[in-house]
Order: sequence, then C-alpha cells, then structure tokens
Amino acid sequence: MAASQFALFHTFKERLGLKVLDLDSDTIKCALVASTWTPSLSAQANWADVSANEITGDGYTAGGVALTNVTYANTAGTSKFDCDDPSWTAGASGIAARYAVIYDDTDANKTLICYTLLDTAPANHSVTNGQVFLIALPATGVFTLA
Repeated sequence: MAASQFALFHTFKERLGLKVLDLDSDTIKCALVASTWTPSLSAQANWADVSANEITGDGYTAGGVALTNVTYANTAGTSKFDCDDPSWTAGASGIAARYAVIYDDTDANKTLICYTLLDTAPANHSVTNGQVFLIALPATGVFTLA
C-alpha cells in the first residue's frame, strides 16, 4: 500500500533546528495507529500523545519497527529524509491500521516527526494471517525540507 504525503509535526521542526534530534544516527521508528486517533500537527509533540491509539495485532510489536537504511542528506539546497519501506508480517489475528506515525525513539521525549493516512477513503488498511503489511514510501522520500 502506497503512503500518501507525510505531514510534519510542528515540534519536530523546532527540535530539529535546536539540534535535539539527529536523523542520521538516532533510532527512528514507524508505528501503526488506529482510527481512534485524531492527528494534530500543532498540539501533539511526543509519542506519549499518540501511543494510547497504537494498534495491537499478531505480528505487530508495540512501539513499531525501527526504520532501516535511514538517510538525511542535502542536495542543491533540499534536505531529504528517506529509508526502506517499513513492514510487518501479520499473524493469526491480522493487522489493521489507519495511520503510520514516524517518531524519534532515541530522543527522551520520543519526538513525533510525521504521519500519513494509510487509506484515502479514509478506511483502515488491513492484512490477514501471513500477509505483509507494507508501507510503500514515496519515491521522493518520506519528506523534504527546502
């Protein structure tokens, strides 16, 4: 399933500028969140603001999955954050989620970075036993800052 454009949390931009976060070396995670969550880019700053709405399911680990091959690089004045597509293999009860949230797990506050709606309907994206819940990230990267 292809992810739509990611939206950046306001506090993330502030903490990035204050050198609180290091996108190249910190552990960055992607977690799946249920439809019970109401996103607020300005009012939500930390994983604790979202975690009560995290999904549970066979094959999904609380807190999400650590992103792999993370890069944050600048080319011609545009910085791009990118990584491999996160995925989970569903167990017997399957996996269903409405949102994907990316956050910095190394930071003491577990700063929220960005989120995306997984289905533009909007509806939950679901997989059943043995299927892979894959978030196909945009080819242009998770986000860019110009």
